[in-house]
Amino acid sequence: MRIRVAQLNRHAEPTAYDKIRMILKQKNSRDLLALYVIYCQKQWFGDEIGHGFIEGELQWPNSRFKKAQRKLIELGLLEERKGNDL
Repeated sequence: MRIRVAQLNRHAEPTAYDKIRMILKQKNSRDLLALYVIYCQKQWFGDEIGHGFIEGELQWPNSRFKKAQRKLIELGLLEERKGNDL
């Protein structure tokens, strides 16, 4: 399964400012913002997004990584994709 930055409806998609404000309103905003920026960076530069690589970059325990990832999915900022569906 792959995780990527969610593609929302272009007509209703929040701006980068709106997305950052949404993240900053959350309890663990530092973790969420750090993880979201890394996912955006990987997508913008076309890199494969591997969980192990991202966890290594952040040097977080798996539980911390998964908690932040789940919250970003819940907020609609990341989405899960199966197989080669990018």
